[in-house]
Amino acid sequence: MDTHSYPEPMLIPLLLQLAPWLPPLPATSLAEPEDVDLLQSVVAATPWPAEDIDNWFPKSPEENQAMAAMVNDADLTTLRFLALAGAGVEASSPLGRALFRSGCQMLPEAEALACLLAPTAPDQESALALADLALRQDRSLPVRAAALGRLLEAGYAGAWPLAKAVLLTGTAQDNPQLPYADWVRGGRYELPKRLLLLSIRELLPAEEAKRVSFEPNSAWAEQVQAAEALEAIVAPFLNAAPIAREIPKDGLSERQMAALELLQSGS
Repeated sequence: MDTHSYPEPMLIPLLLQLAPWLPPLPATSLAEPEDVDLLQSVVAATPWPAEDIDNWFPKSPEENQAMAAMVNDADLTTLRFLALAGAGVEASSPLGRALFRSGCQMLPEAEALACLLAPTAPDQESALALADLALRQDRSLPVRAAALGRLLEAGYAGAWPLAKAVLLTGTAQDNPQLPYADWVRGGRYELPKRLLLLSIRELLPAEEAKRVSFEPNSAWAEQVQAAEALEAIVAPFLNAAPIAREIPKDGLSERQMAALELLQSGS
């Protein structure tokens, strides 16, 4: 069964370390057994018609809470469906936080991206986990880029230096020595760059978004020029933002300290 509910034993210490950073778990499940049965029948009938996906978007706080509970218990296929159905859900809602919580854990890339991209721009409760995710060497570059992009959408200026490093990957200005720019240089950079551009366009007002000229398939020199131009466009819309709660610094890893600094850095 393709569930994500049972981590490998070697991952348990890692997950325990990450747990305080994740968005809080939803309250007691409100999912009725008949709703769970219906969901399973819909998920089993692949491919999923757009109408079925749209029908599952939560239309009340109770439905939102119930779907959040389903996310926490879902296998990978059901999780993909719930992420698609929850696209555009408020980040601070139980479902939004449940999706961010799942996306920041050790999921395969496709499911992680589905969860990370579904809610609206993250609130402060989800930002901590996203910042930590963006710095994790053991996660794929597209997943890390998605986390950086979502932080940019929320206005976190500290996410820009590493986001810019992603955009410059492969070019003459690529700098693997930059702190946490430690992803594999495998030659396939289009997806992470497009994920960043997706979030950047969400951050910017419509008129400013039209000025974005960065193209991941253009020549390396053109990407360098476009990244510099993009920095000037993005900078006015980024700032330092407070984190949602006090985080004791005793016992934090070097990466976790860097994640806190990322969130608290000004433009």
